Amino acid sequence: MALLESAVFALSWTLTAFWFLAPLTPPGMVALCIYTSLYYIAALMAIRHMARISVWRAVFGTAAVWTLIEIIRSVVPIFAFPWLLMGHSLVYHEQFRQGADLLGVYGLSFLIVLVNAWLAFVLPEYRKQGAHSPRLLHAISASIAALVLAAFVYGELRIRELSPLLKKGPPIAVIQGNIRQKLGRTSEEMERQLHGHLEMHRQIISQAKASGELPVLICWAETMVPGSMNYDDWGKLFKAQVAIGGIPTLAGSNFTEFDPVTKLRLDYNSAYLLNDKGEEVFHYFKRRLVPFGEYNPFPSLSFLGSITRDQYIPGTKPSPVETIPLEGGENSFMAAINICVEDIHPDLAREAVSAGADVLLNITNDGWFYETFGPRAHLKAAALRAVEVRRPLVRVTNTGITAAIDPLGRIEAVLPELTAGTATLRFQRLDRAAPVTLSLVLGELGPALLFFGIFCGCMIRRKETTQESARQGVAGSPAV
Repeated sequence: MALLESAVFALSWTLTAFWFLAPLTPPGMVALCIYTSLYYIAALMAIRHMARISVWRAVFGTAAVWTLIEIIRSVVPIFAFPWLLMGHSLVYHEQFRQGADLLGVYGLSFLIVLVNAWLAFVLPEYRKQGAHSPRLLHAISASIAALVLAAFVYGELRIRELSPLLKKGPPIAVIQGNIRQKLGRTSEEMERQLHGHLEMHRQIISQAKASGELPVLICWAETMVPGSMNYDDWGKLFKAQVAIGGIPTLAGSNFTEFDPVTKLRLDYNSAYLLNDKGEEVFHYFKRRLVPFGEYNPFPSLSFLGSITRDQYIPGTKPSPVETIPLEGGENSFMAAINICVEDIHPDLAREAVSAGADVLLNITNDGWFYETFGPRAHLKAAALRAVEVRRPLVRVTNTGITAAIDPLGRIEAVLPELTAGTATLRFQRLDRAAPVTLSLVLGELGPALLFFGIFCGCMIRRKETTQESARQGVAGSPAV
């Protein structure tokens, strides 16, 4: 019965979280939900075991196992997809989100689940007479309160330390086309998409020249140059416009090549950086694809191909780190590129910073999830990267929200959701060498070892007398 209840909860939990994928691939969404649910079913069964031993194990063990599950499913090969993490819900709390530079988003998740476990297991025990030692309940409550207070104070101190050091970077122009994506779009529709963006590109340059302040970079969103940049005529039109405008431009498009043996066409979801002459500086292939949304995780299982959309080949190389403006200068910065959901992967942000990046540039196309909560949830999941590594994150999106996130996690929305337009932003960065955060050093391994140790300590059941078990157990607590 407990297993069935766990499965019902886990599926309900994941279905609501991944519902935004339904317009793209309903069967793929269900497959992803079932897979993710398996983790939470295992977590809930472990929590049930700890709840039968003692109240303190139930509280701290719940927080540890839940967070450990988040880490595992965020990094496991093939299916790594750090969506639906508890810590994302603190992105709008200025003090608490600062703790992400210690244990990453996972530390925030641990804190949230710890408080909720206290509500589930400790608070009801205060109403019971003689079931537990009041001193034990008070000790658990006091330790959690102290941890929450420490997290708040730490955040406040970090804000006071870093806020005065923020300075504005050079101007970057962004284009948000607000193109609703769908399967089977016609060549005419893609033609209109390109020419609409080219017109906004010209408007940006015209307005910039009139104001006397040219942007150092113009950014289009993911796949906003239709087809393949290196294969179709649309890419040639785009490069010609960049050359006419004379401003370096970043844009998303496909890259196409053909396997020399099988002659099969291979497509990569790519980002291209062009110089002011319209010449390619570099291209980067997206490495973290959405399972079932962009590729089939198990190509040998042919039946899965029917539920997969936009079959892409994942890239294998990190983004180059490039100086922007390309000619350098006093106010230049080092930028690394990521595409779409790559901005929710903490390891990619750490990798870019370790390679010398002091600004993270993301191009995203959430137009597949038009009028769903997906784009807003994506922004929340991405924003903590800026706090974890204390570098700004600039997100240029097709349907919004196009925004700049500073090293304190403050989100400056420059273009709202579901609108087409252009804007010029100046991201905020630290006016000194950015600190090496604990999160940057520990990665996922540090938090995983910590929470695994707590979990193991809470799962081990010592030999206890019947009297001790009756006094310290949580029999009668709400069913888990």
